[in-house]
Amino acid sequence: MLLVWNVTLDKSVLVQVWQSAANAQLVTGQGYQTIVGSYDYWYLDCGRGQWLDFGPAVFQQFYPFLDYCNPLKNWRLIYSYDPLFNLTSEQAELVVGGEIHLWSEQTDEHRIESMLWPRAAAAGISP
Repeated sequence: MLLVWNVTLDKSVLVQVWQSAANAQLVTGQGYQTIVGSYDYWYLDCGRGQWLDFGPAVFQQFYPFLDYCNPLKNWRLIYSYDPLFNLTSEQAELVVGGEIHLWSEQTDEHRIESMLWPRAAAAGISP
C-alpha cells in the first residue's frame, strides 16, 4: 500500500514487504522499518497452480493454470535469499526481520505440514 497507493504513514509504522524483493529497498529507502518477505523466494504456496475456478469463457486464457509466482520455491532457493541484498547499511538497520508466506487459501489442515516444513526452516538459517 505504501508503494502502490503512495499512502502517507508515520515513520513509527512497521511496513510488511511481501511482494518483490526489490520492495525492501524502496520501503527502507523511504526510512520505514520493515519485515521482509518476497514471492520470488519465500512464498511456500507458489508453483502449485492457480487455485481459482476458471469457467469456460476464460479457460484458454489461463491454461495451463500456472500461478503468478510459479515455480515452486525449493529449500535451496529459500536458503539463498538475502533480505539485505542491495540495501545500504542504513537501510539494513531498518529491517526488523523476515517472514515466510503460506497463504491460507492455498492450503488446508491436511497439507499445511508438508507445504511448510522443511522449506520454512531454510529461511531461519539463510546466509
